[in-house]
Amino acid sequence: MGLVARAVEAAGIPTVTLSVVRSMTEATPAPRNVLVRFRLGQVMGEPGNVAQQQAVLRAALDAVPALAKPGGTIELPFRWRRETYPPPVGRP
Repeated sequence: MGLVARAVEAAGIPTVTLSVVRSMTEATPAPRNVLVRFRLGQVMGEPGNVAQQQAVLRAALDAVPALAKPGGTIELPFRWRRETYPPPVGRP
């Protein structure tokens, strides 16, 4: 994501990336990086949890002004807590 974000930034559009793996973020840092302690593949939160996903998105966007220094990283306070999961949408 860092490579894409840098290309978009070069066109004058601010970006912020979300990641769950610090080492990967540090290997290819974007101009602004936000880390969340969620599961791989669920960087915005639990599937179907719209309120949580909106909160993560708002927090990531709110972090942009604090990440003025290129390559800056902020870890959001969200934590993955779920241990059981509902069946996937569309399956009985």
